[in-house]
Amino acid sequence: EIESFGGNDEHVSPLERRKTLTEKQKNQEAKAAAKAAQQRSIAANRARLAEKQKAWMEKQKAKKAKQEAKAKEIAQRDFYHEVNRDRLAIKQEARMKRQIEKHEVKAERDERKADQQRMIYANREKHAAKQQAWSKRQQAKAERKEAQQRMINANRERLAAKQQARAERRAAKNKD
Repeated sequence: EIESFGGNDEHVSPLERRKTLTEKQKNQEAKAAAKAAQQRSIAANRARLAEKQKAWMEKQKAKKAKQEAKAKEIAQRDFYHEVNRDRLAIKQEARMKRQIEKHEVKAERDERKADQQRMIYANREKHAAKQQAWSKRQQAKAERKEAQQRMINANRERLAAKQQARAERRAAKNKD
């Protein structure tokens, strides 16, 4: 995935190639880190929402208990309207149950979503770590290759110097 430098790549040093490669990888890693931070924020918000909903449900249950107590007190006090009051209490209780069930379902769904977000965040972090390790390996590989090339060049220069000296000795010998 090395970018072309516009035409002839032969004049581009491996160091320049590696620079562009590492810049790309740094950009990718920065993007992955930003995405992971966003996922963390989303997961935290979902967890907060779930807590709020749990508190609301507790409040609703307390409200319901209070209403039931009040309804019983009224029924005992006033026998004449007992039938109507019971019917009303049943309606209220059914409505309250429906509301609570609806919110429980929503809370469960939000909890699942929060868990899903946590999983996504964990996977993204794992992927970012893998990418980092890969880029380190690539960099080390490129450095080893460069060192190897330097050694080859040094050996070639030494050999050329030896051959030059030998040729000069022969030339001096042939003059004599």
